[in-house]
Amino acid sequence: MLAAVRALPDDVELPSGVFTLLKDALGISRGALLLYDPLRMVYAPWASCGFDQTTLHRLRISLGAIGSFSALANGKPVSIAGSAPLADYQKYFSSREFSSLSRLVMAPFIAEEKLVGALLVAEASAPFDEETALVACLAEVCDAAAPAIRSARGETMKAGAAAPARSGATAEEELARVLSQPGAAGRRFLFLAVSLEEYQKRILAAHRYLDPFRLQEDLRYFLGAYAADLGIALPLARGRFLIGLQDIEPRDLDLLVHQLCSFLSALFGSYDGQGAEATVLRTRLYPDDGNDIAELLAFLTP
Repeated sequence: MLAAVRALPDDVELPSGVFTLLKDALGISRGALLLYDPLRMVYAPWASCGFDQTTLHRLRISLGAIGSFSALANGKPVSIAGSAPLADYQKYFSSREFSSLSRLVMAPFIAEEKLVGALLVAEASAPFDEETALVACLAEVCDAAAPAIRSARGETMKAGAAAPARSGATAEEELARVLSQPGAAGRRFLFLAVSLEEYQKRILAAHRYLDPFRLQEDLRYFLGAYAADLGIALPLARGRFLIGLQDIEPRDLDLLVHQLCSFLSALFGSYDGQGAEATVLRTRLYPDDGNDIAELLAFLTP
């Protein structure tokens, strides 16, 4: 297991690879890998198996909310059993899931003295005679995987930091904000609607326990980082994104798409020998083709 952890591809979705490895090796039938979500300041599922959708929506735990979960920051796995200790976790599970819960085993991923994530196991058929052996195994494997998870989810994202969208702002408001900035005055923007749907499908097929919502969040984040210096990137529906970059001419579109695909492939990897695939659905040059933001957005949202 340790050798398999070290052999995992060093890309941004490495944590789902760690979960798949642990799930298969330890027979986890109900469990989740929780990673820290800095935007919402909770530990939330990035990869999971066996839980219903209600549980996956509820399973967002802030550090300090539960004593036994906070204890993971000490670097050792914890086992929670009995009605009173488990009651602290009731609100994080659906009624059906919680009623069948008899024990939780959790193991921390600690890197640079920080709790970067936790493995939560509700049900497993691990090949151990005693739970203490399972706990010891989890402690060693999670300790070995923690630096790689920290690198994938911490350093990589820090290096590609994007200016966050304003909370609650609509796509039209975000476009208006970017286009009204002093640096945008008198500049032309090339806007394009891009579909990454096929690439997303290949990533999810390769990382079968990865939460699709988290993949969409990652793509939004990194596309925002890609466009941050020259414009904006906004998520649309069904794996589509709106990207707007200043001082890019329509004749440079093929080069732009090639650079975008290379950027995404470096982060998320290649699958079946093929890197990222981006399909340009529509383009519009602003303000040459019209300067009405609502109309621009309607045109680019096919």
